[in-house]
Order: sequence, then structure tokens, then C-alpha cells
Amino acid sequence: TKLSKILELNLGSWHTVNSNALRSLSLTLGDSLLHVSLKNCVNLTNSMISSFGSRLYSLQSLDLSGCNLIGDEGCRSFSDFCGGTLTSVDLSGCGGISHDACGWISGGLGHNKPGCYKLRSIDLSNCPGIIDRALQYLSHCRKLKYAS
Repeated sequence: TKLSKILELNLGSWHTVNSNALRSLSLTLGDSLLHVSLKNCVNLTNSMISSFGSRLYSLQSLDLSGCNLIGDEGCRSFSDFCGGTLTSVDLSGCGGISHDACGWISGGLGHNKPGCYKLRSIDLSNCPGIIDRALQYLSHCRKLKYAS
């Protein structure tokens, strides 16, 4: 179908975001999506990220900036599901994440998965829970060229 060829999805500021809709999008488009923006989806939760991310086999960039309800578990979910393909993540303004999110993303915390080993860019600006340990974790991302 034509829908399965969609490479980029911008769902920014979708205030009525819900797990069922995200799961349907993931099932329909997940194989082809390369870039997803959920920027400023203020009601987006960790469990929604888990539902959505489970079929995003080719995802290269993910924008969750301004999603205040996203925390470390949401980062764990997308690093588990999309870690082998992600090159760019924007978490700016995600007040619920801590240095542990960087641990999951880098593969340096808690599981036997390699994390986002292709990551080249990460934006953590305006994330008050990010401390020096986050940079230690991110040093595991050998291809990382940009971090803010």
C-alpha cells in the first residue's frame, strides 16, 4: 500500500495522543519509517513510547523534545527497539529524564543490548535531571559527534 512507503511522520503537538493510535501507526508504517517527530506531545507517556516503538525497525531519528512525561523508561524502550538504527535523538525539554536515560541509550546500563551504537547526535538541553554521569554513559557511543 502507499501508506507503507511513508518515511517521515510529524505528529508534533498532538495533544490527544494515545496508545491505540500510536500502535496502529506503528503496525501500518513501522517497517518504513526513518524519521518520527512527537515534539511537544505533552500527554505522551513512557508506555505509549513502548507501544509505538516496538515495530520501528528502521527508525533513524526521533524527536521527543518538549514531552515532559517521558522519562528514563521511555528512553529504555526506544533504545531496546530502535537502538540498532537510531542516529539522532532530541530529548530537549524532557524534564522526566535523568542520567539513567543516557545509560540506556548508550548501552551502558542494565541490559545486554548494545544501546544506540550508531548515535551521532543527541540533544539533552533543558533536561534538569542530566548530570555529569550522563556524559560518562554517552562516551560509550563511539559515533557520537554532537551532544547538547
